[in-house]
Amino acid sequence: MWSDFATNVFHVLLRVGLHQYQPNNGQLGQYYSTGNVHYTPVIVPPELVRKLPPTLQPRNYDTETFYTHVRGSALRQGSSGLPLDSLIPFGLDKGDAILAKADDAFAPITLTNGDPFIFSNATHSSLFINTNGGISFTKGIASFIPSCGPAPAPMITPYWADVDTRLGGNITYRQATDSATLGKIDAFLQKGFPGQTTGLKWAFIMTMADLPFCNAKAHTDSCPGLALRNTFQTVLARGKEESYVIFLYNKIQWTAAPTYTYNDGGDPCTGLGGKHPPVAGFDAADGFTRFQLPNSCSDKLLNIASTTNINLPGAWVFRVTSGPVTPCDVRCLHNGDLLADPYDCTSYYQCSNGTPIKHVCPFYKPGERLVFNPFKQVCVWKDKYACEPICTKN
Repeated sequence: MWSDFATNVFHVLLRVGLHQYQPNNGQLGQYYSTGNVHYTPVIVPPELVRKLPPTLQPRNYDTETFYTHVRGSALRQGSSGLPLDSLIPFGLDKGDAILAKADDAFAPITLTNGDPFIFSNATHSSLFINTNGGISFTKGIASFIPSCGPAPAPMITPYWADVDTRLGGNITYRQATDSATLGKIDAFLQKGFPGQTTGLKWAFIMTMADLPFCNAKAHTDSCPGLALRNTFQTVLARGKEESYVIFLYNKIQWTAAPTYTYNDGGDPCTGLGGKHPPVAGFDAADGFTRFQLPNSCSDKLLNIASTTNINLPGAWVFRVTSGPVTPCDVRCLHNGDLLADPYDCTSYYQCSNGTPIKHVCPFYKPGERLVFNPFKQVCVWKDKYACEPICTKN
C-alpha cells in the first residue's frame, strides 16, 4: 500500500540498489548473490518511479525486531493450521532463493526444470512472485488492493493482502525435482486424490514466512502491531499429465493494513477492519477457471488456516490443468480408473468413456459394508484400511 507511495517506491529502490534501475522496463537488475545468501531483485512499475518527488527522506528497514512472546489477547487473534515442520521444507539451507525486501512489487522467475506448468489449458514457463501474497503469470501484480472480481492476470494466491517485507518476514522460493521434496508434496495430493498416480516431475515452492502488514505500529503490550505475522506456502506441481496447486497455511494473524491515502480504515495495531480484506484462490483470467476459498473478501478469512478441503486443517489442494478440480469433484482421467468416493468410504467410481459410474462395496455382515481402498483398488475390511471421507455434505 502507498500511504505515501512515492516514499515507499524510493525505499524499494534504495533496498535493491537504485543504480541498477533500468527506466525502460522497470527491472532492477538480474539474479545476483551476496555471500551465501541468494537474492532476487524486485521490479517496481516504471509509472510509479516517474512520480517520485525531488526530495525524499529514507527510513531504515534493515533491522527487524520480531517478538515470539507477546502479552495481551490481540496476538492470539487469527487461526493456526499446519505446524512449521509439516510444511514443505524451506529456507536457505534447502536451496531457496530470497526476495529483496520491498513493498508492492514483483519479481520475474523462470521455470527451468522440465515441462511447463499448465493452468487452465495455458502453458507457462515463467511466473512472477508478487510481494503482496501470490503468483501471477504473463505480468507482475504490484497492487496492494485484492481483486474480489476477475483477476487482472492469471493468478494463484493463497492470501492476497497488503504486505511490507521491509518491516520483517521473508519470501523465499525454489523449483525442486528431488525425490524427498516431491514425495512430501505427493503426500498432500494423495490426501485429496487418493490412489491417483501423479507422476510428479517438479514443484515450485514459494514460502511467505512471518509477513507483517504495511503500516503496522511498533509492538507494545496493548498494540501487537508488528508482532502479528502470516506464514503460508504456495506450491505449483507438474505431474506427468496434470498440474496441481497446493495452499499450506501455518498461521494467519491479520487481514488488512490501514490504507491512509485512500481513507480505507484498518487498525495499525490489529491489522483488521480495512475496506480491502484479503482474497484466497486462483483465477486463470479466462472467464472459466476461477475459484475463491470460503470467506474471501472478508475479515473472516482470518480463520483460513484452520480450514481445508482434504480433511487436514491448513491444507488445500486442486488440480488446475483444464479447469478447477477439487478433491470433492469426481473427474475421470482414464477409462477404467477406480476413484474413491470423497463423501463415502463404502463406495467408489469406475470411469467408463469419461463418465464416473458409482459402485458400492458389498456387505460383510448385516448393516456393515467393506470400505474401498483406492491404493489397492479393491474393497477391504475396515481394519485393513483406515478410510475417512475427504469431504462432507452441507
